[in-house]
Amino acid sequence: MTCWRRLSNATTGGREAPLRLTSEYPIDALAPTIEILVDMPSLMLDMLSLEREGRQHELLERRKTFRDLHPGLFSAYIRMR
Repeated sequence: MTCWRRLSNATTGGREAPLRLTSEYPIDALAPTIEILVDMPSLMLDMLSLEREGRQHELLERRKTFRDLHPGLFSAYIRMR
């Protein structure tokens, strides 16, 4: 999901513009996504701990939840293990 955009060079006089949130992505709509992404590192660490402890049944449930929440981060987790 891309929610930040650079202003075009025409609107900034040719210089590099800062990233700005565009109106087509209202922050209220992003709030649940932002909260989920903040929890992702703790979820990944939790899964690695379960893996190390050999708690496979709990690990399978967490992996399914994680894969459903964010497939891209899930594939990064799989590569990291």
